[in-house]
This record gives sequence, structure tokens and C-alpha cells, in this order.
Amino acid sequence: MQVLGHFAQSVVEQFASVLDIPISITDNSGMIIGSTDNKRLGSHHILTAEIAESGKAMFFSKENTAGLVNVFPGIAAPLNFQEQTIGVLGLIGDPDTVERYLKFVQTHIEMLLVENFRSKTVISQMEMLQGFVQHLLSYQENTDSKKIQNYSEMHGYSLKLLRRCILIDMPMTKDQNSTTQLLQAFTSTEQDLFLCLTNIFVKNEQDIVAPLNSGQWLIVTHIHSDDLILTKNILDYASDSLQTFLTRRSLNSDF
Repeated sequence: MQVLGHFAQSVVEQFASVLDIPISITDNSGMIIGSTDNKRLGSHHILTAEIAESGKAMFFSKENTAGLVNVFPGIAAPLNFQEQTIGVLGLIGDPDTVERYLKFVQTHIEMLLVENFRSKTVISQMEMLQGFVQHLLSYQENTDSKKIQNYSEMHGYSLKLLRRCILIDMPMTKDQNSTTQLLQAFTSTEQDLFLCLTNIFVKNEQDIVAPLNSGQWLIVTHIHSDDLILTKNILDYASDSLQTFLTRRSLNSDF
């Protein structure tokens, strides 16, 4: 399971800078994919398989590691994701000294793995909906309508329903925590906003929340009722929820 990837090196550097101890991460094959010592990257750790199979932390003293290649004193522990061991964390140093950091680092890395996976899942959904809506918006009236109907149905949406469109223009300042998001299509704030809007407006599988351009969102909802009071209540609730969202994140917007 390729979950760690380039994520491993950035995590190692973050924790090492805080704890001031050498750290390494290997994948299931034993290859070191994250290390405070760049010379070790890509090298093989001979005990990874044993640690991953046991599912338990192993302690290594100077005496234990004497004569072992690329194995240093310290503690090695499995990293788990979705009930599978996907790699091994190594804290290098006197085992009695680094043991105090083991649970903290191990738990936080596993939490980051879950968050990173969730983020990729959300981004994938946002990209799919963005592409779907942009395709619909580029539709020309003189084009064969059957094609666009088939395209919509292929994505699980029917064009035969009455719908209401809402356009939200909400320019926001970019995330300050951008070091881990340089390669992401959407920032963490945009992902959270997508989830917030989805929670407000998506009531069934025919409702759509899609990002358009930066700060612009299209909401397309199936009209269940012509009750204008109900619609106004929903929009008032959405306005309050979005304002709370922005305030909690100290974001400025003209929304």
C-alpha cells in the first residue's frame, strides 16, 4: 500500500526539528523513504520485515547493533494504516532516552496518514465534480442533447429534474500552512469549505456542490418544494454557517 510515499520525508523533517533526534521511516520492503540522514534514503533496513511481522516495537542497544549494517541503536515500531502495517518508524539514540517520544511520534504520524488519505479522497471528489460541472457549462444548445444526458447519467445525475442553482462568490486569503500543500489541487481550507457546503446543501444523490474558480462555488439542488419560506430558511442557515466557517479560520471575505 503506497500511502507513505514522499509524505515520509516531510514528516521526518517536521518531527526531527521539534524533538532534535534522528528519525527514519521505511516502507514494507525495508527501503528507507524518510530519514534525517539523507545518505540513508533509498538504502535497505534489514530488520523491517521482522518488526512489521511482529507488530511490536523493538529496542536496539549498541551491543545489539554491533556488526549490523545500516542498523543503529534506538527503537523501531510499526506504522499502521487501516489495520495494516505499511512501514516502520525508527527513533535513533539511546533506547532509554528516545522511548519517551515513541508513542507521541508514532500516534501523530498515523493520524497524519489518515488525514492525508482523507484529503486525497476529498480532492478526488472535488476534481470530479468540478470537471463534471465545467463540462455541463460548456454545453452548446445546438449540440446533441442526448450526449449530455448520457454524460450526466453516467455520473449518476438526471437532467430531467427541476433544480435550483446557487452561485457563491467568496474570495478568501490562501492557507498560511502551504508547505505541505504545494502539490495539492485544493488547499485544506477549500477542502473544509467543500465539506461544509456539502453538509448544508446536499440532501440526496442528485444535489451537487462543485468548485468553479478560486472562491467560486456552484450549488445545484433538486427542488423538492416551491415553499419560498423553506428556501429562505435554508439560505439563512447557509449564510450563518459560512460566516461562522470564515470567522473560525480568521478569513476575510465579502460573502
